[in-house]
Amino acid sequence: MSCELSHVRFSSEIKKDLDVSCDKKYYQGVIYPDSRVITNIERNKTHDEKFTKRSFFDGDDFKKGWASHVIYDIVHNKVMEDMFGDLFKKEDYLSNGYSSISRFAIKILHDIEDAKEFNFCEILPIAEYEFAPVGEDLTLLNKYREILYDSYKNSFNLTIENYEESIKKFENKKEEEVDIVIQKVLEYSKDREIMQNIKNIYKISLNTYRKNFLL
Repeated sequence: MSCELSHVRFSSEIKKDLDVSCDKKYYQGVIYPDSRVITNIERNKTHDEKFTKRSFFDGDDFKKGWASHVIYDIVHNKVMEDMFGDLFKKEDYLSNGYSSISRFAIKILHDIEDAKEFNFCEILPIAEYEFAPVGEDLTLLNKYREILYDSYKNSFNLTIENYEESIKKFENKKEEEVDIVIQKVLEYSKDREIMQNIKNIYKISLNTYRKNFLL
């Protein structure tokens, strides 16, 4: 799962700063960038920092949603590094690579925590995409939207098992790769310090945004 609930919760909070007039187009834009996990578009085509500039999104509610997604990625990554940098470095050292397992596991647990505070169902269904922003396959773009709906339609009762099912749909991962991520989620879910930090991510992310990124 691409953990879009956390993105939508954050975006719902900052939409007043963006002067959004059409929620339908805005939230369609919010979830758009991570559709690349289905469409296989290069990340820089949907996540570049240039998409946070007012010159890009001014007057376009879809692009305002897109901008809010990228803003949250920037803010969220900073907060994650501040909170879990030592944990990531340890995994980098042990695996001789990017600490993607720990990051993904924490994002899943964060999404579950956000689901307790935000009703994703209020914005469903996301409108069907009628255009491809960077030329991706429109059928795949709407497949992403459909999988997202199926994943979050019972957002108040999300379980780790729900994410296990969704990862397979979104990421096309092998069974053993999914097992590794889920085992890490279960491990961290039992760690009080990690879970307390995860519960604070949303609040700290908003404060970081207001101090450093308020539009």
